[in-house]
Amino acid sequence: MTTSACGITVHGYGAETVARKTLNKENLAALGAEALADLLLEVTRGNRALQQRLRLELSARAGPMDIARDIRKRFAQLRRASGFISWQKQKAFARELSDLVDLITTRIAPDAPGEAFDLLWTFLQLAPNIHERTDDSNGVIGGVMDDAMAAIGDLAPRLDLDPEALADRVFEAMQDNGYGEFDGAIPALAEALGSSGLERLKTLARAAEVAPLTGADLARYDFVADEARRSSLALEGRNRTAAMILQDVADLQGDVDAYMARSSSVSSTIRSFSAALQRRRRPPSVMISISDISTCSGICLSLHGHAQVSGQKGGQFTAASPPACL
Repeated sequence: MTTSACGITVHGYGAETVARKTLNKENLAALGAEALADLLLEVTRGNRALQQRLRLELSARAGPMDIARDIRKRFAQLRRASGFISWQKQKAFARELSDLVDLITTRIAPDAPGEAFDLLWTFLQLAPNIHERTDDSNGVIGGVMDDAMAAIGDLAPRLDLDPEALADRVFEAMQDNGYGEFDGAIPALAEALGSSGLERLKTLARAAEVAPLTGADLARYDFVADEARRSSLALEGRNRTAAMILQDVADLQGDVDAYMARSSSVSSTIRSFSAALQRRRRPPSVMISISDISTCSGICLSLHGHAQVSGQKGGQFTAASPPACL
């Protein structure tokens, strides 16, 4: 406040006044709990995602099991949902998914690591449905899945799980890993798996390589009309998954010879190509040049109908009209 030459008092805004109006934690806390509660109710009115977050925060006050129960309810809703999420709403949806992972890691994991692991694993199992409802060409949804796997890696040393049962769980998840959501599961869980778990994975993968094809193996390639070709692709896909598991195990065991035995030039090309697609989470509009699939059938499998393939002459292929290699 200043006084002019003619005696008129002038009210101005000094640095201290401006600082008090800055939106930060200290200034908001100074408003008091009641005022903040009113503001939260006002700003979340009509916003389902924010209301859901507030309910979860309230559950967290009752303990990790209460918030875990509410998160499972939200997972059930996500599992049942089928409508496509428009790009206008996708950012908010990705934020909600990220908030769920954060709640698990910050509110449940400290006191209940086993429950947190089970929730994160269940979250990753939702990936196919979530990806089918979104166009994740910017990789944001895939990034949330990667965060969930990283959180599992942080939990691994604290998990008290039977190593062989855990190996069975990992092996099963990797059989239907179309969007790469379980990539990195073996390295992330290395400490929890231990030597017996890694040996169990090795046994399962080797057995899979020589076992007859199952109905589930064939169902993953039901977009291929020719029965013989479908069987061939299913066999290649299953054996490629087994080889990837054996590579991860060999890497963790320090077995260079075993690792190299699974690293032929073709399988390495397929794996790097597949990993690149999985980082993008294979949105429907991904365009891939024909030169990228010169190793043909095995790599074409990685598309599994989730990407279009652009030929050098401008031809395009889709799941309904696959390339000749399929």
